[in-house]
Amino acid sequence: MVEALRASGETAAEFATRHGVQEKRVRMWIKRAENGRAQATKATPVVFAPVRLVAPPPAGTTLDICVGNVVIKVQRGFDEKLLFQVVSALRGVAC
Repeated sequence: MVEALRASGETAAEFATRHGVQEKRVRMWIKRAENGRAQATKATPVVFAPVRLVAPPPAGTTLDICVGNVVIKVQRGFDEKLLFQVVSALRGVAC
């Protein structure tokens, strides 16, 4: 809504009237958007450590993949396409 307000060229009061909301609510949206932008610029970038496998895992070892509160245990020889479909399906589920 804040992007729509800015694109419209209207004042907060004009925009609020046109959309049937209180001007106070529009100003709250603007404040939240500005605070969110300030938070985003302060965020520390994530740095991943390199990982190197030095020996093959022992037979019977599983890989645990966590998606929300769901844990998928994967063993050698798994079906990559099926795993991809399961993880993709779980991404959209609220746990």
